[in-house]
Amino acid sequence: MTNSLRIWAVLGLLTLSWACAQRHSSDGTQQASLLPVIDTTGSDLDAAQAQEFIAAHPNAVILDVRTPDEFRAGHIRQATNINLYDSHFANQLATLDRGKTYVVHCAAGLPNGRSRKAIALMDSLGFKQTHHLNGGFSAWQQAGQPVVKQP
Repeated sequence: MTNSLRIWAVLGLLTLSWACAQRHSSDGTQQASLLPVIDTTGSDLDAAQAQEFIAAHPNAVILDVRTPDEFRAGHIRQATNINLYDSHFANQLATLDRGKTYVVHCAAGLPNGRSRKAIALMDSLGFKQTHHLNGGFSAWQQAGQPVVKQP
């Protein structure tokens, strides 16, 4: 299967998962939700673990999947920004080195958030070493980890 066909297949599956996802309200009833339920194979790291992991793996790529405006407002040092909402996101991911190790994060690092969607796509594209920053950039900041801001 060619890369672009594989990308379209994954995007189709993600779209279907959005349509079929359900959530539970506080009273225990199920409600329709537009958030997909995604399970990934990447390991989860809290902010302190991520900082230690990045220090121990200087060649790891920190992949920030937030918008460019969010990225400019503050990001992890040496992070690469690829906006999940960009129409070329899947194609941009496909150009990355699948042999490298990635720490992926978004703003909140929720179970069905942008970073989880990115990791699911990366897994389908053959990336073998993906790690998720639980709590995302918000948790990173709250833990007092270093942040770079662009003017």
